[in-house]
Amino acid sequence: MSLVLYVSVAERVRHRKNARQELRGRPLRSLRRRTRFCGGRQRPERSTVRERCAALGTGPQPRKTELAVRKSARTLKRAGPAEGKHPAMRVLAIGDLHLPGPQNKTMDEFGPKWRGHVKVLEKNWRESVRDDDIVLIPGDITWASSYDEARAELKWLDGLPGRIKVLSRGNHEYWWNRVERMEADHRTLRFANGFYSIPEIGINIVACVGYTLPRFIREERRSAELENYCRQLQHLWTSVRTNADVLAAVPRARNFAMLHYPPIESDGTPSGLHEPVRLYCANCVFGHLHGDQGRAAWTGRVNGTTYHFVAADWTGFRPALIAEDM
Repeated sequence: MSLVLYVSVAERVRHRKNARQELRGRPLRSLRRRTRFCGGRQRPERSTVRERCAALGTGPQPRKTELAVRKSARTLKRAGPAEGKHPAMRVLAIGDLHLPGPQNKTMDEFGPKWRGHVKVLEKNWRESVRDDDIVLIPGDITWASSYDEARAELKWLDGLPGRIKVLSRGNHEYWWNRVERMEADHRTLRFANGFYSIPEIGINIVACVGYTLPRFIREERRSAELENYCRQLQHLWTSVRTNADVLAAVPRARNFAMLHYPPIESDGTPSGLHEPVRLYCANCVFGHLHGDQGRAAWTGRVNGTTYHFVAADWTGFRPALIAEDM
């Protein structure tokens, strides 16, 4: 009886010690034990709970991630760069260009303002954008279905004024290809899918397609669409979590979020997509809604982040000024 009691107490002590070591991120006791060298086998590498979670593609829950990111931000902001390290500049944004592609697809169903919109867009772009400006384009750039089909319209976009044009994916980016290949073909175009940093000018981009917010998902498709929404939310959290040090190393005004779908409900209620964005980004641009649907787009400031609705037909096919003299 005493032997059984002794073993159970020892087991509890060992489990408590292992639990404390897990929380501290240290290797577990069971993983520190040496193995005999036999038949060419070597002692297994040490690992931690966090490393095993990363290998499995899992990680902390959003709340834990948020706390970890905030702690990282506080640490880095104390040792951050001096103000004025990067030159002042202007950032503009316009989304949903819907260039017609080789099939000459139109957007006439959303109203007469879309007729001949490419010529209006080029005219307004040349009037509004300077050669040293940064332009953000959050998705739905062209109706092309392959990169070879999209190449001509991307070349046209590349030739418009602007030092750098950052493109992110929308729900119609069927032509999207490898980033390395696309950037090699263009001088001013950058392609963001997740996190994208432009260190020479001190600008960071967190990009995500987003998805229909849970409140507006139809009941008959709720299971599948909630899965898509959660996948995009996890993608956004991963971009912020894995690049927290870089995001915190520059002033907040130089971090931008690009989402295609609206991340804020029509009454101004933040969604889950707002949580990772608000930690570092002073501005978030989005589009997706056209015609009368655009009336439901909410713009304004929430928890330190300003949201800008920049769908082309709602900006008059003119890039909108988002920030300047940062």
